[in-house]
Amino acid sequence: AGRGGADANDPTGAGRRDTRRFSLPSDCYGYCAVKCVLRANMRKLKHAERVMNEKRALTALRGRPFFVELLGTFTDDASLYFVLQYGVGGELFQRMRSLGRLPLQHALFYMAEVLCALAHMHDAGMMYRDCKPENVLIDHAGHLMLCDFGFSHWPKGGKDGMCYSQIGTPQYLAP
Repeated sequence: AGRGGADANDPTGAGRRDTRRFSLPSDCYGYCAVKCVLRANMRKLKHAERVMNEKRALTALRGRPFFVELLGTFTDDASLYFVLQYGVGGELFQRMRSLGRLPLQHALFYMAEVLCALAHMHDAGMMYRDCKPENVLIDHAGHLMLCDFGFSHWPKGGKDGMCYSQIGTPQYLAP
């Protein structure tokens, strides 16, 4: 068993297009997560572009604070795999749910880190279009890491470009 009783075979999360599993210890990050994207689901749901967006964003953001670190990728006949830094503190959504209401100092700290992450992305000419508590992980030191970059966008015209499409999780879209 790993930290917190987690086992390498236990799923740590699942999305519409993928499953994330807790993985074996890694020398430089402690533990890691493996995101598995089934090729059949990717084709059936027409999400190839989103998977490529995710890899492109994770590669561009390597080494920057406030983002889950891409440790590697590999493939087999059935799946694509992303080896990612493991957010030992879980999702911000889970933290908010367990506390009921975040203390003001925690909320301000988390908001400042999310804003710094978004500024890093904008400086790199990217837009993060699925910002929600479920896509914010907490690392071992309590700092935030954005994850899930499938809806990321690189507007024409670079960081001063515009985006006219509406995309993301409906519950979090502005009215």
